[in-house]
Amino acid sequence: MIALPLPDWFGDWPKGLRPSRLSAVDDALCLFFDRGAGPTIEIRVGADASVSPKVVRPSTIGKTERALLLAVRDRIDPRVRAYAQLAVDLVAWRRRAAEGALGLQATQLDSALTLLEQPAFAPEQPDAEILAEAARTLVEWSPAGAAAAAVLRLDVGDIGGAIDAYDHALAGQSGCDSASVACCAASYAACAAVLDGFCGLAVDVRPRVLALADAPLGLEQQRALTRMLTVVEALDAALELRHLVALRTGAAADWREVGRLAALARRPDIARDACTAVLAAEPNGEDLTHAVESVFGAGDPDGALQRARAIHDRGGPLDLSLRLAELELYKGNAEASLPLCELVLAKRPGDLRAIRARGAARTLIGQIEGALEDLDRVIEAEPKNSEALLWRAVARRDAGDTEGMFDDLKPGGRFADHPVWQLQRKQADLVYRADDNEEPWSKSPSHLSLLVQMHGRDAVRPIVDDDRRLSELVDRTMSGFAGNRSRQPTRVVDDRLDPLYDLEAPRSQAVNAQARILHRSVADVLADLAALAAQDEFSPFARTYAAEIHLWMGDYAKAQAGFDEIWDKTKTRWGYVGGGAARMLQGDYDEALAVWGNGKTEYTYLPEEATYAYRGELHWRRGELDLALTDLEHATRENPARMGAWVVRGLAELDGGDERGGLSAFDAIERTLPVLLWEGRRRADVELRGSLGSADRRTVLVACLDMLGGNRASSIYTFRDVNGRFRALGTAQLRVWRDIAQHSRVFARDGVVSHLLAGLSNPK
Repeated sequence: MIALPLPDWFGDWPKGLRPSRLSAVDDALCLFFDRGAGPTIEIRVGADASVSPKVVRPSTIGKTERALLLAVRDRIDPRVRAYAQLAVDLVAWRRRAAEGALGLQATQLDSALTLLEQPAFAPEQPDAEILAEAARTLVEWSPAGAAAAAVLRLDVGDIGGAIDAYDHALAGQSGCDSASVACCAASYAACAAVLDGFCGLAVDVRPRVLALADAPLGLEQQRALTRMLTVVEALDAALELRHLVALRTGAAADWREVGRLAALARRPDIARDACTAVLAAEPNGEDLTHAVESVFGAGDPDGALQRARAIHDRGGPLDLSLRLAELELYKGNAEASLPLCELVLAKRPGDLRAIRARGAARTLIGQIEGALEDLDRVIEAEPKNSEALLWRAVARRDAGDTEGMFDDLKPGGRFADHPVWQLQRKQADLVYRADDNEEPWSKSPSHLSLLVQMHGRDAVRPIVDDDRRLSELVDRTMSGFAGNRSRQPTRVVDDRLDPLYDLEAPRSQAVNAQARILHRSVADVLADLAALAAQDEFSPFARTYAAEIHLWMGDYAKAQAGFDEIWDKTKTRWGYVGGGAARMLQGDYDEALAVWGNGKTEYTYLPEEATYAYRGELHWRRGELDLALTDLEHATRENPARMGAWVVRGLAELDGGDERGGLSAFDAIERTLPVLLWEGRRRADVELRGSLGSADRRTVLVACLDMLGGNRASSIYTFRDVNGRFRALGTAQLRVWRDIAQHSRVFARDGVVSHLLAGLSNPK
């Protein structure tokens, strides 16, 4: 008899039926049930789904055993049947190993059996290293096992081991799709999805994750899958899955997650259901606030306001009272908001959020001196608090301080993609005719794009050049926002709060469309950007970000044409940045410098912009190492996430004889983008393990630069690996997928066990 770890479905049995342990015997999976003071009851499940008590004749068993036997028979499903088959296979495999029929190392067998005979893998147990060591040999046995091993190696921080194992899985994956056991196939697909995400195999990750939604999974696996579905923006599938889990468990934590997903998926009906379920579960204060916030985020701000009022009237938590103060403000009810702010501040005098809300309420009711006092206090503590700055701009305007108003409305990173700011700024410009009318990142009329989103193209196009009518439309739009200056705008329509959560600054729309390259094909993303460009005639950003993708992909002539057109028509900042980069990458160095110089006639370079990285690379390519390092040190200091700049800086340091500087650059890349260096070592045919000398490091960096094409970005990294596969990774993506690997260890754990049981009984 061999003790088995508890699979995910182990916890799915009805209350009172949970087995205490599992074992494998020659012909069945043994389920042991403890019943308090009495003896343990053993029931065997065969691979053919037959169920039998330990004794031969059912007539000899007692009433309790007979009832349990019938209940177990009702609970047999494909997962249990598959596990029973695996248990039988394991016994046969172990016997063959003992007889010397398998050509495996004794240490490998010991490692595998140690894994199998571990007790239940509880989350608090430090089992990842044990699992990973035991799974090491799976790389040799099956692609699906290799995928499980890769996730385990990733979980314990062995990036190289994870990529090695996953490469084996990819090389042999044609045989994985025909896996005969459902739990094996699901485990492989889940582990492969985690590694697809971590390694940047963007085209593969989303289909793998979506396919898992139809697999027979247990509760723990379904919770893990929810996270993966959310990351690849399959929000409807994630919500449906977690909703089913919550209906099964009734757990407040599951309902709370349903509310969060409902907000992301804009499903107010499900958010309201989740809120009701949380309220019925004796929630704590945080649960109450979260439930109301989910209703708001899902697209029912009035429903959130009504629920917040009801809970507050029953003596709800202070945080909920503060949120109610903000919601009353959003509806324009400053007189109702003000006492709620005072209630919070009486108990938490330094609460900046409450002080900001009070300052906004005072602004709306004309208490300008008190409003400025509150808002000054918030901005002194938080200089980039956008809501406080917008409200102070209104208060300063009402106080007659137009210079101070424009100071609060100055462009910059703090407001780059804030839709209400762009309209409030335009409102001020139209009335007061500010000289400084430059918007962040470009001189494009973003306010027109926002007005089209809210009122339609036919309402906006005829008045583009009519300042009086345009001012009236902007004033009416700003009036509709009432007391809301948040990044989740609402407007008041017929005394009702109307959600405008999908109102996006045009640059945000383009950024989000481009970011889908992390889990969509390049062709699909370019098509989305083209559609966005077609529907928004006023904004250049969709065209800009499409040109940048062409730059990344090495289509430099097409990128140059796109950037030049944008620059000629709109003088958008990326027109000169990208236009110069495309020329530099084609070897037209003098022309590139001229384009960047032309950009300075329209703009002051942003400290963190990519021009420094590209210009530093130009100087490195010319052998002008001092000039190169000046720009590259600036680029990496102002934006340490710009990996392409680190690659070229490492080359410039090494070429200048500074081995320590070259090593520092190499280490910076390894910390942020280890997959790139790993693939660079493959491309350069440099040993994948062990330390490197300066010559090898330079060879690897040259390979990395070649793979990057024209990508010198700081948020999305794209490259072609040694096999020509397209890779796309985001700055946060590696951390996210590492985290998911840990949360999805249930898939890897079950994959290890499943493939030991299913695959090793018939080794190659």
